[in-house]
Amino acid sequence: MAHRRRFGVALLLLIIGTHCGSGDPPERAAAMDDPALTPAELRIHLDEGGAVSLRDEHGTTLMQLAAAAGQQESVALLLDRGASIEARAAQGQTALYLAAREGHVGVLRLLIERGADPTAPAAGGWQPIHAAAYAGRSQ
Repeated sequence: MAHRRRFGVALLLLIIGTHCGSGDPPERAAAMDDPALTPAELRIHLDEGGAVSLRDEHGTTLMQLAAAAGQQESVALLLDRGASIEARAAQGQTALYLAAREGHVGVLRLLIERGADPTAPAAGGWQPIHAAAYAGRSQ
């Protein structure tokens, strides 16, 4: 049940673009600690007409949140529904970049199989492999 509440708060925050800072209530902080939706929750969001390209105030998309959380099924669902594989967050990170940084090999494989550019740099010039190495990922 707590995950359901976090999902609702996270989706609401994403939709209205609320920034979570240190002075925010605990439920907002908890939502941002685990902002990605489960595949079932994501499917409900999309089936009810929710935008596949929804972004927060930092330019982060649902796909980027799912990739960073290692939710391979959600990433596949978003791609199947037309999400841009090369969409960039405010700092230029793609879903592939975020999955590499977090060490989610299954998501990396899926994104590359679907056409993601493994050499696409973020704003600072780092490619996904640089982010993975910096984060200590060995795969």
